[in-house]
Amino acid sequence: MSWGNKLLIAFLVFGCMIGYMVYKAVETPTNLVSEEYYKDELKFQDRINASNNAKKLDSVQVVQKNSTVSITLPAVMKGTSITGEAYFYSKTDPGKDKHMVLSTDSLSTSFNKNELPKGNLLLKLSWKSGNENYYVEQSIDL
Repeated sequence: MSWGNKLLIAFLVFGCMIGYMVYKAVETPTNLVSEEYYKDELKFQDRINASNNAKKLDSVQVVQKNSTVSITLPAVMKGTSITGEAYFYSKTDPGKDKHMVLSTDSLSTSFNKNELPKGNLLLKLSWKSGNENYYVEQSIDL
């Protein structure tokens, strides 16, 4: 086989390889952290302020039992009306994300593990008590 034919085969193999990589790149799903990225970015300063408010308090405790995940808020919140959201964020699959409503007069709330996705999750807990907003992130493994 002459060097010209070998060169032609090398170019054809290279072209097929590039074509395959382009095909795989187009077929790979690209998931954003949030569908409303720009809208969430404008509210980011509010999240920073809420996070600073939460740092002034005792830490939030997340305890896993056999069939439940319990979230206990700081003792300073006792006797106040609390509303908010527990967002279980899956870093690998947005289809596994779970939003749970947090509305309680007590400091502790429990969620059934069967309703939550398995794996390594990031718990994004945001709540409001009185006129103050609070925000905490904590990694959990279910």
